[in-house]
Amino acid sequence: MSLKLCQPPTIVGENGHMSMTDGASHWIVIVTQEALESIASPPDASLGRLMRFADVYAQIANHKLAVGRDSERNRLWVMEEDVAVWLASEQLRFNSRRRDYVTGSLGKRRRPGNEAGELGPRENM
Repeated sequence: MSLKLCQPPTIVGENGHMSMTDGASHWIVIVTQEALESIASPPDASLGRLMRFADVYAQIANHKLAVGRDSERNRLWVMEEDVAVWLASEQLRFNSRRRDYVTGSLGKRRRPGNEAGELGPRENM
């Protein structure tokens, strides 16, 4: 199940609101002011920030919906803690890809006991 934006995001009070659908149900994703401010520097809780990072907030909401958290009354809340977890996981993924690229192990399989880094039997073809 994947949420898709139905209407342009808006700011209501101090929170961002994104109207989304999963095809079967309508969802309101509420992005707190703190979540808007914590996604990037400098802190900013504007409509521009909400629109710029709408895909990130949608990913967070998708995850929360998938694990069944905060889905009462078709509302999903994205809070500062959710953004912190997302940012940390993105940094881990980035570091992992960077390490694989730097070490040259991206897409290569190594044979056990092969310290020289030679390609596995299928890669030598």
